[in-house]
Amino acid sequence: MTVISHYSTGDMSNSALAEELLKINSETLGASGKEEYDTLTGKIYPRVCESLYVTSQKNYQVANYDTAVTNLEQVVQMDEGYQDGAAMLLLAQSYEKQGKQDKANTYYQKIIEKYNGTEAATEAQNALDVQNAKRPKTIIIRKCTKEKDIHGKVYVLFFYT
Repeated sequence: MTVISHYSTGDMSNSALAEELLKINSETLGASGKEEYDTLTGKIYPRVCESLYVTSQKNYQVANYDTAVTNLEQVVQMDEGYQDGAAMLLLAQSYEKQGKQDKANTYYQKIIEKYNGTEAATEAQNALDVQNAKRPKTIIIRKCTKEKDIHGKVYVLFFYT
């Protein structure tokens, strides 16, 4: 049975249909197949994205970041700009809570670039600004070159702003 058949008969949930649709490489479809694919994803993805996003918000609130990440990755795969980048922001925040700062920063930067002017972009920029404020600043005071100046060691001063 095809995804279209399952959709027509109603014997699969929207979530299960979305999972199957995500497995399809739409670039390999012919014109009519692409048209059917676009029609199905247009009907199924918005409903599934909404459900997964709401569930992810609840998971995030109770510190269930693993489940939030899993669900939000699906949302972003179905609709990268869902809620003007809000789903991607929650994904970045979930990664940050998991301690996966590099992944979080990648998404924060993507939000800033793609959804400039949105609330999500403002929050993403704030998250990056907070990180930058916590990083130590390094200044080399002076390099000692004479033996009496403690054998060529470099003195470094760290300070936080």
